[in-house]
Amino acid sequence: MADVDLPAGYHRAPATVVVVGEAAAHLRAVLSAESGRPFFSVEDYTSMWGAPYMDRSRDLVLVRDGEGDLVAQTVVMNRDPFTDPGCFGAVSPEHAGRGLGSALVAWAEARSRERIPEAPAGALVEMNCFVDARHQPS
Repeated sequence: MADVDLPAGYHRAPATVVVVGEAAAHLRAVLSAESGRPFFSVEDYTSMWGAPYMDRSRDLVLVRDGEGDLVAQTVVMNRDPFTDPGCFGAVSPEHAGRGLGSALVAWAEARSRERIPEAPAGALVEMNCFVDARHQPS
């Protein structure tokens, strides 16, 4: 399983169903701060966590800081036939510029590569990362 190499002071937290509301609120807050719109409803996010293609322990990374606050997350979605993995994520603005986004994209790429053998033989596998056009890289 792909491991995420986070900057010092941050750790991967379990993506249990208990924290789905917290993770949805975090994602909505970050997207709203960056682009003025939350994109996902809490219901959409909760539904994604329960989708048959989603293995929260392998396809989702939640990042907490030293105080235990949720500060970043990313997910790789890869539905059958496993040829078009997509990722999206969020880093709290106050934690931007510390390498979290880069670490999460590297993890998403590694996770997507792990699933290439599940694609049909000879198929082209193309990973997409979704970023709002108004996002400003740190």
